[in-house]
Amino acid sequence: MAKVSLIFSQKDCCGCHTCEIACKQEHGLPVGPRLVRVLERAPLFMQYYCHHCGDAPCALACPEEAITKDPDTGVVLLDPGKCTGCSAVEGRSGREKQQTSPCKFNCPAGNDIQGFIGLTAGGKFTEALRLLKETSPFPSVCGRVCTFPCESDCNRKQIDDPVSIRAIERFLADRNRAGGDAYVPKLQPAREGKVAIVGSGPAGLAAAYFLAKNGYKATVFEKLPVAGGMMAVGIPLYRLPREALAADIGVIGKMGVEIKTGVAFGSDVTFESLKKEGYGAFFLATGLHKNVPLDIPNPNLKGILNGIDFLRDTALGNPVALGRTVLVVGGGNVAMDVAMTAIRRGAGDVAIVYRRAQAEMPAWKREVNEAVEEGIRIVTGLAPKQFLGKDGRLAGVEFKRSQSVRNEDGVVELRFDEADLTRMEADTVIIAAGQAADVPLAESQGIPVDVEGRFIADPVSLKTPLQGVFAGGDALYGPRTVVEAIGSGKAAAVSIDRYFRGLDLLTGREARDAGLTPITEPVKDKYDPAPRMESAWLPVGERMGSDEVQLGFSEQEALEEAKRCITCGAACVQACPYGVMQFNHETLKAVKCDLCLDKRKRGEAPACTWSCPAHCVYWGDASEFPAGINDGLQRIVP
Repeated sequence: MAKVSLIFSQKDCCGCHTCEIACKQEHGLPVGPRLVRVLERAPLFMQYYCHHCGDAPCALACPEEAITKDPDTGVVLLDPGKCTGCSAVEGRSGREKQQTSPCKFNCPAGNDIQGFIGLTAGGKFTEALRLLKETSPFPSVCGRVCTFPCESDCNRKQIDDPVSIRAIERFLADRNRAGGDAYVPKLQPAREGKVAIVGSGPAGLAAAYFLAKNGYKATVFEKLPVAGGMMAVGIPLYRLPREALAADIGVIGKMGVEIKTGVAFGSDVTFESLKKEGYGAFFLATGLHKNVPLDIPNPNLKGILNGIDFLRDTALGNPVALGRTVLVVGGGNVAMDVAMTAIRRGAGDVAIVYRRAQAEMPAWKREVNEAVEEGIRIVTGLAPKQFLGKDGRLAGVEFKRSQSVRNEDGVVELRFDEADLTRMEADTVIIAAGQAADVPLAESQGIPVDVEGRFIADPVSLKTPLQGVFAGGDALYGPRTVVEAIGSGKAAAVSIDRYFRGLDLLTGREARDAGLTPITEPVKDKYDPAPRMESAWLPVGERMGSDEVQLGFSEQEALEEAKRCITCGAACVQACPYGVMQFNHETLKAVKCDLCLDKRKRGEAPACTWSCPAHCVYWGDASEFPAGINDGLQRIVP
């Protein structure tokens, strides 16, 4: 049988839902239109149809193997006889199975967490990694340093404790790496269009990954001598071993992405020079590699270092003059990493000084505890007033008392007592008080920036005011996390694909969580309490000589922990990248379009085509469609 295609004209669609209603009536499905909200536009009704993906994440995620691809046509088919509804309970499950599991709802990368956890629970480790790699190129990295927002609202905590999702992700990545044959995602056929990506951090490399998957030629330009951005020079080795990072980046290289290190954008290459080389789109993901200085007296004394520079020089093996007594000014994760790196570089006495209370520190609680375990003092309620020097060298810091106070308007503000002063001696002070963008770089290339020096771009499409130029990652929205940068890179790849194909950049796109509803009341009484499996940590006395202080799961631990998942939603609904999988609350089965293959065999047409009053749906063999019908239309080809 010839391949079957569906072509749907978004331009001609009037939003009447006749096709959807006709389809559901013919197949006995519940009727209920869905509304797509488009930012800064009027609400838009759109039809939801299966794109019959090449790799079909829904088929990969299904624990019952109820979804397969037809070998002749490539159509994704669902076998209702095998579908169990992902543990749906008659009379109690239904609507929530069409909603989103909170783990996926909270994941900025949109990982199908329920899917890869379910596959892990079934011992399908390779399939679980493949599903994970559908939405994230960095399982080795995120399995170690992700802030795991997926676990914050995990419905398992209604029984006992959230599932250890991050640890399972790390297990899958480490197992694949240990096997020596890294999984490389399948690439779509080559497309026209070359993309230049500036910056090899998580946002830039994620964009390259998804563009390469979609068939585009992407080249990454990195100013530093190593690839990875802050993952390589901002996250210490004891958190992220370089071989783990190299494994994830190596896969991107195997996908055809060229990464050019030691190339500075704005001097070695520019917009104009890259356009002459045939690049038609650009993604700026330069990150925040500048330090925010402290505006206090005597900033040029020898012995004053910047946190980002200190971590970068340490990572690159550059010499760093470090005294025995070190003060770290700041309270975020960078400050914790700086302090613990200083200990590993031989500092004898290290203290972190923060201007607010310890409970107000932006650093993860686990990192603060880890620092204390390793002998680092935490001093709070002090803000630097001036650096103290002797003969041109740092001798210490004078601090003023500070505290958070709620004013008469109910707003918490920081207040200082200039009369309550404290002096602390130090050989070295490392400032870890914030990160900033490279404003001169933006100015030299005419890139619009805001008052804080960050790129100006649409928050959904990431398009800047410059033609064909997109921007994302920390350089757009400020310092955030690796997984948020991955989500930004993925969004950029979607926009660049649409840009090359001449499609609207915003139609059908929403803020990440605008159209999602998290499941809050799953069936849980059939699950027995089971203790959460925690990753082990090296004893404090063994940490200084080790590249990694937190250990991973064994296979048995990963299996046991994965089985704690209570399968809130439906695996296929969670996995579908287009949001088209549905769940029938009457039959407790998944539902999807199979392009009416049976009708094709009988020479009949599906209800969606003959019922459409706007005549905007075309179905069948694409070679049979009228000439020119493809122009400006959206084609769904299995």
